[in-house]
Amino acid sequence: MPEVFFLLACYGLTFLTCDATIFNRPRDYVRSKSRFLSELLTCYFCTGFWVSSFWYVVLFYPSPDGDVLRELWFGLGHAFAGASFSYALNVALLRLEKGQDSSA
Repeated sequence: MPEVFFLLACYGLTFLTCDATIFNRPRDYVRSKSRFLSELLTCYFCTGFWVSSFWYVVLFYPSPDGDVLRELWFGLGHAFAGASFSYALNVALLRLEKGQDSSA
């Protein structure tokens, strides 16, 4: 169950970062200052990777046994899992929204 919470939290924060209207003004400011960050903020996989990395550090790091190599692999795994989930869920939701728009 913690993994499901982790993935949903990653998607939620990725959505907030990329698309939520509440962050339009700061997002537009960041996009105007850097082409790299502008492209990063339009990519759910890219943003999801960094969001997942952040969530991993907040929720799971450090482990009680202190195995640094294991932490690195788990962190990388969580980052790619969160990025993949964020991207896949975004694509699925966009297709669902597109299908509803065309059937109306």
